[in-house]
Amino acid sequence: MIKQLEIDGNSINDIASFYEEINWVFMVGESWVIANSLDAFDDVLYGGYGILQGTQSVELV
Repeated sequence: MIKQLEIDGNSINDIASFYEEINWVFMVGESWVIANSLDAFDDVLYGGYGILQGTQSVELV
């Protein structure tokens, strides 16, 4: 079964709010959050941190 994650686009107004939403959705269970960096976001997507830890397939909405 593919895990589905939803980003609330209504809460994104600028780059800072984008990373707030990304951290809210992806970093569940982590004691740290990603910085305002696309490289950091890429690491989360491929590194299996937070909600993606142990997940093989994700549908991002």
